[in-house]
Amino acid sequence: MPRLLPLLLALAFACTGRIGDAGSEPSGEPGRDDPADPSSPPADEPLPPTLPPADACADVDPDPGPGVLRRLTHEEYAATLQAELGVDVTELLVDLPPDPRAYGFTNNAKTLIVGVELAEAYLEIAEAAVARADVGAVVARHASCADLSADCAEQIARALGARLFRGPVDDAQVARFAALFEVVRDEGDDFETAAGLVLSAMLTSPAFLYRLEETPAETVRPVSSHALATRLAYFLWGAPPDDALLDAAARGLLDEPDALEAEARRLLDDPRARARSERFFEDWFSLAKVPGLTLPEARYPAFDDALAAAMREESMRFLQDLAWESRAPMEALYTAEHTFLNPRLAEHYGLEPEGEGWRRYSLEALPERRGLLTQPGVLAVHAHGAEPSIVHRGLFVLTDVLCDAVPPPPPSVDATPPELAPGTAQRHASEERVASGTCGGCHSRFDPIAYAFDRFDAAGAFRAEDAHGNALFSDGALHAPDGTVTSFADAGELAEVLAASPRARSCVVRKATQFALGRPLVAADACTVAEVLDDYEARGGRYEDLMLAIVTHPSFRLIAPSDDTEVAP
Repeated sequence: MPRLLPLLLALAFACTGRIGDAGSEPSGEPGRDDPADPSSPPADEPLPPTLPPADACADVDPDPGPGVLRRLTHEEYAATLQAELGVDVTELLVDLPPDPRAYGFTNNAKTLIVGVELAEAYLEIAEAAVARADVGAVVARHASCADLSADCAEQIARALGARLFRGPVDDAQVARFAALFEVVRDEGDDFETAAGLVLSAMLTSPAFLYRLEETPAETVRPVSSHALATRLAYFLWGAPPDDALLDAAARGLLDEPDALEAEARRLLDDPRARARSERFFEDWFSLAKVPGLTLPEARYPAFDDALAAAMREESMRFLQDLAWESRAPMEALYTAEHTFLNPRLAEHYGLEPEGEGWRRYSLEALPERRGLLTQPGVLAVHAHGAEPSIVHRGLFVLTDVLCDAVPPPPPSVDATPPELAPGTAQRHASEERVASGTCGGCHSRFDPIAYAFDRFDAAGAFRAEDAHGNALFSDGALHAPDGTVTSFADAGELAEVLAASPRARSCVVRKATQFALGRPLVAADACTVAEVLDDYEARGGRYEDLMLAIVTHPSFRLIAPSDDTEVAP
């Protein structure tokens, strides 16, 4: 095998422009105040805060926006190996550079780059996966021969390529992979070795690691049926298309809107759709950060890793129930009067535990708790160290619930927060910021939103006073771009305001559409988002309705010219 490593690397990465120098993978995550990745700014004008009316888009041709080349995320990569080889490589991905989180999501195509270090890691993982797999059984699923002949080599290369590359392969691809059989014959090895080498080479090919689609023309046009099947499967499952979906693609059924929706509904009925929704929600609300939170023991003696893990679990159980069990309209994200707690977390809420394990708890007795935004994990991850943060929590609602943004402070402005006088309440300092001629223009847009959460400490626990004995208040205001100001008395009333807000309803669609496309939304997406929003609400406004509205929109079936470097499979 060592003699073949250079051959495999050369065969797998016969491409240009996608392999960087060692260590070139992006790392870290943009800050909360700047959700964009400064190393990869969108080349196009961003999507404006205000959408056109859906009926104004009736005469506008569907536009898929800028084309992007998408590498499989680590999660998608593991799911693909599980589906195609029947092996679990999750533990082998732990040491890989994490998929960078940019513009709020870990599937942003522009930051999913394969550097040399990652390319070598993919080769090692591919070899380990093939070693664990029943190679003979994998090949037998797709090919009818098992010998070292040239005809068998071609049959296997074509059949495995069609499966692992998620669509038909051309003669040049077949010839490159079939050539490995000749190498094995010269080495005097057997069929299993040859088939394993072909699998290893294919698993490190750009055609496997990237969701390659046919080379775009100079104008927008429909994507191929197999590429559409791949889009559908990775969006709804985070996994490759199954036999039924590939068969529908081969028969041209996905070109029919009714058949496409029927396939989407089938995929949504599969457990993989539930798992995929976890990734969407976890990225959207920064829930992956919750288990890693630390707070000083002197200030928060009850906070530990077990409580942090329970906080994330609460939010995920709540979101899964919303999307799949109760199938409630998405506004319940903010207004639900129940949650899911274990005894430890119930005590954190100030509730008497109702029994062992995880249970559904009513929040009717806690009017300050409503929906996701007042769950301890969400509040804690948007605090600032040991202190609750009006700025961080306000920006979170502005950017992730209302899909609005504020520009960074001008270079001439000192953005360092002033030191609070001992015993000063955060809200007092915030009100001075909001009233300031220098800072108020921006801070007035998000600080008053966060007043709703001022009675929750950095661990998300409710309190009536801060650590200095200052009485805390939860009344605030939501400022709309048109100058309208909506006041609220507490977090419960803010939840109702958000549920009724067109901006918040639009934001749900924006976030899901961005997740589907794997890139930040741009001005060209305005009509797509507006029409998806209209369809989603007409269907009932549930999570399932959101997914169906996206995949059945005409732009989901289109491909645009790409500005990415061409990759040869």
